[in-house]
Amino acid sequence: MGALSQSLNGVEPDLKGPGGKEEEDNLIRACQAGDLAAFDKLVEAFQDQVYGVAYQLLRDRDEAEDITQEVFLSCFRHIKRFRFESRFGTWLYRVTVNRVKNRWKYHQRRERDKHDSIDQPRSDDDPRTMDLIDPGANPRKAAADRQILEILDEKMGALPREHQEVLVLRFIQGLQYEEIAEALDCSIGTVKSRINRARRRLREEMGDVLD
Repeated sequence: MGALSQSLNGVEPDLKGPGGKEEEDNLIRACQAGDLAAFDKLVEAFQDQVYGVAYQLLRDRDEAEDITQEVFLSCFRHIKRFRFESRFGTWLYRVTVNRVKNRWKYHQRRERDKHDSIDQPRSDDDPRTMDLIDPGANPRKAAADRQILEILDEKMGALPREHQEVLVLRFIQGLQYEEIAEALDCSIGTVKSRINRARRRLREEMGDVLD
């Protein structure tokens, strides 16, 4: 079963980012020196993660595509400002979340129903959407897991946005608490508190589904 659904039963994620830090830093330095090929490699390494965060928070593929393009355009323009004080991925996540928040505000200003995209069906043939089904599972178990994930996806979409942010970053993207705090510009204590409240609420909403 998926990382988020496992987390509701107390299982912590064990996810790794793309590449090692030394290789990542070398690519960034090359980008800062004007190497476009190095920038293309960074985009290739991180675009799925950026898209994943945007999609899970916005629940709209077209908007997630737009956000992904905006994030890497901003990255290209401001790469020289990166000071290696954190992981590059954490920096990207912060930019991504901020772009998503701006998009939320845009929708609110236009008085659009903020739940319009929650019930949009996920495309099974989109390789960048969250794949949380064990490919080795038998068909009956896979179907049951997918049903659980559909319910979980619906319940998660109804959570406060600050709770969605921490759940996506922690249990889908696999960030550490320190990285989430930096990405969201808040304290580690706030991150842990939001995660605990979100997990508790999801457990209550899911009832016996995860037992």
